[in-house]
Amino acid sequence: MTYEVLDSLVLTSRLPSTDARQLLAARIARRFSRFAYPDELHPLLKPLRDEVRSKVAKEQSAVGRVMGRVETLRINMVGGWDAEPPWKLQLLVVVRPEFLPFMDRVDDAPLDLGDLTAGPRALTKVAEDLLVATPSTAASLWMEFGAALVQHMESKANMPINVIAELTHDVMNTEELTYGRFLRSAYVDLDDLSDAK
Repeated sequence: MTYEVLDSLVLTSRLPSTDARQLLAARIARRFSRFAYPDELHPLLKPLRDEVRSKVAKEQSAVGRVMGRVETLRINMVGGWDAEPPWKLQLLVVVRPEFLPFMDRVDDAPLDLGDLTAGPRALTKVAEDLLVATPSTAASLWMEFGAALVQHMESKANMPINVIAELTHDVMNTEELTYGRFLRSAYVDLDDLSDAK
């Protein structure tokens, strides 16, 4: 039904492909079908929303350009969404495959994992490094970018005590996101994420 209505619109007849029309339909539909996060999570998600939205609009922003390479952000609650707090959450950063190839597609160059003992770097600095990354450094920099997103969320959130037990991250490309993991996680819609009432 949605595609029939969209196909009848003049706008969609100008879209170059079926994929583009499906993307438009998904963007329209998501406004009315987004996940209802528990109210207690909004203070954690708000810093992520605010930071990304402020950077994406700026053409020269390294964070905005890197987020353009991210297909989607998702949140997974360990134990399911019906679990009681304190919650264990995982931010899933799902990257388009041309920017984060499978490891078996990378040349035989050794993988640079960087200094794994160092603390998280600033989000902007990691994003700048990602923009010039080589295939051998991309995986570790994407993991560091995920860690910087989590660190930003934790440092800026005004969370009640005993709501979040743990917040971790994982980074994968779109081909690595399994259907089961997709079902257990919820889309972080940074455009339509509203504050708790």
